[in-house]
Amino acid sequence: MKRLVTGFEAAGRSLLIYVALSAGLLALGMLRSSRELIHAFDSGIYLQILAELKAAWVVSGWSGLLVWPSSITGETNFLAHHFQPIVALLIPLYSIFPSTEILFFISWLSLGAGAVILGMRSAALRGAVAPGQRRAGFRSDAVGPIFMCLFPAFAARLYFGFAPDVLAVPAFILQGVVLNSLSDKGAGTLLFPPREDRVWAGGLQFGVGSVIVFVLAQIWAGSCKEVFWIINAWAALLLALRLNWLVQRRKALFVGIWGALQLGFFLWLFLRWMPAHSQHDGYYGLNYLDFKLTALMQANWSAILELLFAAGFFAVIFRPTWAVWLAMPGLAIVVLARFVQIQSPTAIYPLAFAPFFAVILTDNMVLLTGWRHRLSRLLMIASIAAGVILQGPLFVRSVVPAFSKSAKALPIDLAVARKGIASNAYLLVDGNLQPAFHEWRDVRVILGFIGNPAPLAPPDYKRATDVLTMFDLDQLKSCSEVRPDATDDWAARGVPFHDYDGFQRFCEWLRSVPRKKLIYSDSGLVHYHLN
Repeated sequence: MKRLVTGFEAAGRSLLIYVALSAGLLALGMLRSSRELIHAFDSGIYLQILAELKAAWVVSGWSGLLVWPSSITGETNFLAHHFQPIVALLIPLYSIFPSTEILFFISWLSLGAGAVILGMRSAALRGAVAPGQRRAGFRSDAVGPIFMCLFPAFAARLYFGFAPDVLAVPAFILQGVVLNSLSDKGAGTLLFPPREDRVWAGGLQFGVGSVIVFVLAQIWAGSCKEVFWIINAWAALLLALRLNWLVQRRKALFVGIWGALQLGFFLWLFLRWMPAHSQHDGYYGLNYLDFKLTALMQANWSAILELLFAAGFFAVIFRPTWAVWLAMPGLAIVVLARFVQIQSPTAIYPLAFAPFFAVILTDNMVLLTGWRHRLSRLLMIASIAAGVILQGPLFVRSVVPAFSKSAKALPIDLAVARKGIASNAYLLVDGNLQPAFHEWRDVRVILGFIGNPAPLAPPDYKRATDVLTMFDLDQLKSCSEVRPDATDDWAARGVPFHDYDGFQRFCEWLRSVPRKKLIYSDSGLVHYHLN
């Protein structure tokens, strides 16, 4: 009974640290959401998906869920753009709170679950190797929550934007804990200190319960994004190899077969199903391989080094464990990315490898001693400081406007504008305004991103009934005045992040068609109703 109390005490302590550190970030996210300042288009996409899934569920139940509800990406199937069936499980929460606030809250819960698992892991290791070191225990229990709150890829999910990738974080952490539990003397423990009858000279006896935890964690992670199945397959292969070396052959065979099935599913999904159903087929199949190989020659190594430092990589390598190998597929995806925003510490992509680093950092704070412990701790503190600095530009750019007079007036003006727009309207809106209109089925983003969301095309102009923007186009002398500058987030060398050519075509079209214009002076919102 004592070992259970130790684990739950550490979990509670880690949760309290997480809540204390994350409360401010979550409050800022809620503030931005309440003032309709959600600049990340992903949030709008998933709100629109949930709105349509809710409607389909009411009418048809499960059979109605295989529809594509987001007009922004131009897909025809719910799972075509990204294979993320886990989104359907969010329908009950969305039904109660149909707003961007619920997306931030879901991210907060997911990261909090990861922090709790790391706290229990810390206590389990201390119970195995140093049960009396209370002071060291507090430091190790705090590593997980601090990292979950301040590493930019995690923190940005609390105040900037939502993506279902964040829901895989606790599942990845569990996989890392399972593999590390078999890797070192004194580390033969999962979430509680091991009983004497479960340990022998080779480490922990890997029971059926551990296998179930591992498999369920993999299913959960895979349902969050299609590429996560390859990470799962790799993790299962590593675990099978480790179990085989520990002479647990039957379990090794089961885990190996499970990994092979996941690899087969990933190949079918990525090479056949996704290219056949997605409009963005360059993301999938052999096109993806060519894209990544080309990217290797254009890697932005300064951005990659910034990301690795903030992720604690240089503290991790002081005692690399098996969880380092788990991080390799996700890390490779980021390193091989051609677009620099994928290598940004604030993007969602580091979520594919950072949870495994969190496991190693937690383990190292318990198991390292002497100069390696001191230096590792200094490097981790430096990494956290670097993470705070690197997310500074995003934080300032996205949070500071929430306190302006126009931001306070925007929700009021949008509420008025919504009343004057028909439910079957075809809307062209700024990306940050789209979440406010997620219940409209036909919404397109004006100044789209390169490749995603789908850029505006002539059919959109023909169908458009309303345009909402924070920019009065009549103030321009020429539509060509809107072009890339130093403030643009460049996707790659010489490639702007936004579709400026498409915006110029949109601007010229809007100026040429009959329209009525209404300006809300307090917020700056401009509503063009097309005749």
